[in-house]
Amino acid sequence: MRHDWGVSAEIGQFRDGHGRELPAATRARLRRLRRWNRRARFESKADQNLAHGLGEIRRIGGALGVGESIQAEAGQLFREAQSADLIRGRSLESMASAAVYAACRRRRLPRFLDEIAEAARVDCGKFRLAYGVLNRELSLRIPPALPVDFLPRLTDVLEDIVDVPGIEVDTEADLSDGQAQQLHNRIQRRLDDLD
Repeated sequence: MRHDWGVSAEIGQFRDGHGRELPAATRARLRRLRRWNRRARFESKADQNLAHGLGEIRRIGGALGVGESIQAEAGQLFREAQSADLIRGRSLESMASAAVYAACRRRRLPRFLDEIAEAARVDCGKFRLAYGVLNRELSLRIPPALPVDFLPRLTDVLEDIVDVPGIEVDTEADLSDGQAQQLHNRIQRRLDDLD
């Protein structure tokens, strides 16, 4: 997920393709080429902003532990927001965090607003405004988050479960995602039986 779709140059430093050390003149020439490559990497300020925004999306996604597919979807939303000129007047960090939040919501992988704002290191108010603009202007069809979607995450955090008849679990802290999903399904079946 790069602003130039990964079609950039990598200029080596001290060794050639065979591992031999380069002469001083060649190293100096490569140093000048690297400098010009770094200067010419971005055609415009928009490209520079895109690179910074995609880097923020990778950082936020890594901090939250979301998959690469969600990060790629968030990157696509960020590109759409930039082409629709929604980023102007807003911080890149807030728009990047809003894109990550929207991608998580689209995939029904609920995240708390405070959690994403903390990972993005942005003010929660600015983040909410950016998400509102992104949702409204791009006409995203994001279903509302259901409380059931949060159950697996909440049960992972809880150390002890409130006594639910038919479920014997001492602690939730050591459960894997599969076990948490099984527990969620058992709780859901038990709640459906009570109705």
